[in-house]
Amino acid sequence: MPAARPYTNGDGDYLARWKRLLHLDFRLRSGTRPNAKSLARECGVSVKTIYRDIDALRTELDAPIDWDSERGGYFYSKPGFLIPAAALTEYELLAMMVAEQAVSQYEGTPLFDYLRDAFDKVLRHMPGEAMTLHQQVVGTIRFGGMPPATLDPSIWSALCAAVQHRERITIEYLKPGEKKPGKRLLEPVQLLVRDREWFLVAWSQETKSYPMYYLPRIKSVERMAERFEPRKDFSPHSYWQDDFNAMERRGSKRAIVLRFQPSHAHLADERPWATNQKLRRHRDGSITIRFMTSALFEVRRQVLRFGGAVSVVSPPELRDEVAQAAMDLLKQHSPTKNSRK
Repeated sequence: MPAARPYTNGDGDYLARWKRLLHLDFRLRSGTRPNAKSLARECGVSVKTIYRDIDALRTELDAPIDWDSERGGYFYSKPGFLIPAAALTEYELLAMMVAEQAVSQYEGTPLFDYLRDAFDKVLRHMPGEAMTLHQQVVGTIRFGGMPPATLDPSIWSALCAAVQHRERITIEYLKPGEKKPGKRLLEPVQLLVRDREWFLVAWSQETKSYPMYYLPRIKSVERMAERFEPRKDFSPHSYWQDDFNAMERRGSKRAIVLRFQPSHAHLADERPWATNQKLRRHRDGSITIRFMTSALFEVRRQVLRFGGAVSVVSPPELRDEVAQAAMDLLKQHSPTKNSRK
């Protein structure tokens, strides 16, 4: 039979339910006699949810929870009680372990430390059987990729707060090739993580648009203590609707046509290149995809990544840019005299 599943609130958030269960268990064993109101405040849920949680602990996990009328709080009448491993199903434990490994995506930010501390608290309270499974699985899941760029924690925290509170900011931003950073007055609306790299999306008073700013290039942030109202011309959905690889629009949209050689048609088959793409298969086994975007620089970067397996059919200027970049690569990587022998 399947393991009992307390906290069946239908939200599917296994980690949140398990962390809340562990918190209740910790507080009930602490001898502090917590009540439903204080537990709800600590867990960030409603009092009604806490009542359901306590009822589930009693009925599904046989937790010996009693009420201390003199001190006005709950406690375990049997001090030796432990939450059984059945509190989580095998899939719930696996989901939590995958989430734990995903914490590496936030390395270099204060959020990494907060999440790591939260998982450590969960692990310390895991039953023996669950800990054994954790030790077996933890080494089999890994989120790879290049090391993340170094971020200034104070800058990351200031940007998070400014986005959350809708505060205008002034940043010093060092563009590639420039010797000194320039100042920009911005209204920050979103933080984006792509390939473990962080970007800020903000309304620029200077350009009257929503550029993206690469966080490692932001040298300082000053919160202006001035609130702003979100502009009606911005919505996260429409902003990213015609992006490419999570890069923002620049200029007008263009129709992009890419052709994948038969030997590398799987590059188009295995995953979409754009959310709005249209795919066409040819008799020779090659594949053509079409989509709309204005981020031509990012399309060029991705085409070059596959070294000739993907060719640009249109627009002509993008094809010319790829050809020029390929010639530059050939010039910089021409065979040496030793390699010709």
